[in-house]
Amino acid sequence: MSEEKKQLEVLSEEEFETFVENAIDAFEEKVQKNEYIDEIEEFFQLLEKANRWDDLTYYIEEDQLKLPSESSYWMWKIKVAIQNEQFKQVEAWLVHENVIAALGMDKVLECTLLCEKEKNRFTKAEVEKLQQLSERLKKEEPLTEEQNDYIATTLMLMQTPLKWTVIESFLMSPLTQLFWKGFLIECWLTDGKTSKIRYYDAFSEKVVEVDKSEIVSVYDHPVFVEIERLIDTQNALEEEMKELLLQKAQSDFLRVSPFIDRYFSDGAEWLEMQLQRENLLLSLYENDETFIRTLKA
Repeated sequence: MSEEKKQLEVLSEEEFETFVENAIDAFEEKVQKNEYIDEIEEFFQLLEKANRWDDLTYYIEEDQLKLPSESSYWMWKIKVAIQNEQFKQVEAWLVHENVIAALGMDKVLECTLLCEKEKNRFTKAEVEKLQQLSERLKKEEPLTEEQNDYIATTLMLMQTPLKWTVIESFLMSPLTQLFWKGFLIECWLTDGKTSKIRYYDAFSEKVVEVDKSEIVSVYDHPVFVEIERLIDTQNALEEEMKELLLQKAQSDFLRVSPFIDRYFSDGAEWLEMQLQRENLLLSLYENDETFIRTLKA
């Protein structure tokens, strides 16, 4: 591969792509024969040059191939994690004594600076997108399911104080779906620095202030824990049905978070009600208006 590598600069984009694909095929053959160790560094460098981070992620996380040294292993593992925006994980690794010993302080500093650079780039770009979506809500333009999923996922990854302002703007909007509001409340309970946050309560149709000391995570709530236990002990139910019931419980409880105690107080009663539904699966996808109307009834 070394001689061919010298000629990469003169290849066209299409030729380079073909070269990379051929290199992957050749490397896969060596993996099958367990004869890859001498070429893995050069191969990974090629994938990095080609921006083939999905392939690198696979080799590092799924295939878990051996590398020539502990230092090499951690460098590639950290590079992949940074590209996948796992900044918290990288920062945790970089203060671990085993990682420091393997990399040495020079490479630890290099990785720290790279992580900080990518985190800042990610934060700036994503905050701009989130602010655009927030403006849409202010104009009473509802978001798609994909946009809501993007918001929740992105805010979980962010490590900037600014994100709490963005989270509150979504919590205060009557147009943010209840499930995703509950998801953001969970985010705030886990990492939020403020003791209070404002929230639009779709049931009372007004903005209220929520105090962190007065609420509990959905997954730690006694009624949700009771429901999990009851579902697990229903020996007559098939595993698929148990999984569906757990999904329904999670959905219901997130949609009423942070006011769980107002709507659910008996796990057995909740489970009996779900088992009596004609189509439990459809209830997972009912809109917020239907959910609120059903719960109030």
